[in-house]
Amino acid sequence: GVINCHTHLTDSFHKKQVSGGEGLVNWVRNLINSRNLNLQTEDQLKKSVEFILNEMMFSGTVAIGEVSNDFKTINAIIDSRINCLFNYELTGFKESNYNAVIANSKLKIIELQNQNNDFKKDNLNWVYSAHAPYSVSLNLLKLIKDENNKRGGKTFQHLAEDSQER
Repeated sequence: GVINCHTHLTDSFHKKQVSGGEGLVNWVRNLINSRNLNLQTEDQLKKSVEFILNEMMFSGTVAIGEVSNDFKTINAIIDSRINCLFNYELTGFKESNYNAVIANSKLKIIELQNQNNDFKKDNLNWVYSAHAPYSVSLNLLKLIKDENNKRGGKTFQHLAEDSQER
């Protein structure tokens, strides 16, 4: 089967492609504008994600690498039973903030685990990931790597972002 290594299921509600052709920065702006215009309730988002996951599995996808800076897609992923490596993406370039970024992310993980014991399901594993070299400080990247190593996980990061995104 197919392994889709980089998904953003939070954007599953898009019924048509976000317009492009004007460079990455303008495309990202169009994506954000589309997200803001099409705000969904948690239930609507879950239904959109469930629909996309069902389509993916029907067409042969057996595993995904979901990339997100929140956990809004996690329950739909768990319920779908698709295998998933969830990349909890962190950003933070200020050297003075890197400990706070990790501490806050740990609190969010603990909160999620307390709310949802299914977070520990067989079809789901998670790691911290760093957005990109220009959006994560070296110290934060080291902390992300250390946290993943403690859990036996790998560290993921965008490496070939468009220069316009910097």
